[in-house]
Amino acid sequence: MMSQAVPKTKNDNNPNLANALLSCIDETGNEKWLRYLFEKTLSDVTLDMKLKLEILDKLMTLEHVPLAVRKEYRNWRFLADRDKIPDLARDESPLIQSIVEFIHKGSSSLEDFGSKIREMKASFKNPMTVDDYLKKECLPISDNTASKMDRVQIIVTPKNPFATWTSRVRADGHKAGREFTLTIDPVESPLTEEFLRIMKEKNDYGHYRMAMSFVGKTLVSHGNVSVFVELALPDDSPLAKKSQPCQLGQFTTPCKAGDVFLTIYDIYDHTKLQLAVVQKNGTRVRGDLIKVGEIRNLPEFFPKDEESKKAQAFRIIDTKVIS
Repeated sequence: MMSQAVPKTKNDNNPNLANALLSCIDETGNEKWLRYLFEKTLSDVTLDMKLKLEILDKLMTLEHVPLAVRKEYRNWRFLADRDKIPDLARDESPLIQSIVEFIHKGSSSLEDFGSKIREMKASFKNPMTVDDYLKKECLPISDNTASKMDRVQIIVTPKNPFATWTSRVRADGHKAGREFTLTIDPVESPLTEEFLRIMKEKNDYGHYRMAMSFVGKTLVSHGNVSVFVELALPDDSPLAKKSQPCQLGQFTTPCKAGDVFLTIYDIYDHTKLQLAVVQKNGTRVRGDLIKVGEIRNLPEFFPKDEESKKAQAFRIIDTKVIS
């Protein structure tokens, strides 16, 4: 599809930025609608830049926009709106706010800014603010250990009344290039709706009533049977009312490779949420775990019936619900 170059914004210090974004759109095969809407919005002289960016932000949240395009757009937007300092430090001390402003002014790209902010995350009184910002900007959330394990992108496609959860797994390092697609069929349970809301990142379960998410989290090995990730819940989380005592050592629930479990439990005066993925057949999990789904096609890296093989850790890099 032939088109004129997109006009520069007043703060766009690189005339090739928008064209790089358009090239990325073209490569995904979405140029017939996505490119048109982007160009049409940006070239509309009746709209001020603030409104244009609001429109484009909403456009990029559409479910069919590829992750690669979102990343390219966020970088373009960062450089096109250089006067606006990200508000991730709004609740921090004046010192942290001034440091963020200084880093922002000296950053040459969104990736450059994100990497510097990530390094100072421990200085924030609420580090989750940094994670939320990085996630919104499609940037890596944690350290370089993520490159040493499988990465998972999760897509949930609801079907009445439940859903299909599709995951893409890419192995890095010595397994570079290996990819898997995991399709999870949710099952009816007391926690299925909560599971889907977390995958949609549309909930108020987290600290300060912010959305809870599994993005950026690593599911670590629990013996040879399963992998899990555990998140702390604030006392005022709506999920806290669904908590139950943790049944430590009571492995009473039969399971098989590919079963997905969720639980909310109390332990030592703390309330936690745990997501677990079983990778072996003929085993049992704790009695407080509630099954929320089943993986339809098991990936080859699951040990399944190999007794001596350890469950494989992996990292969730994105979640999306397509309705």
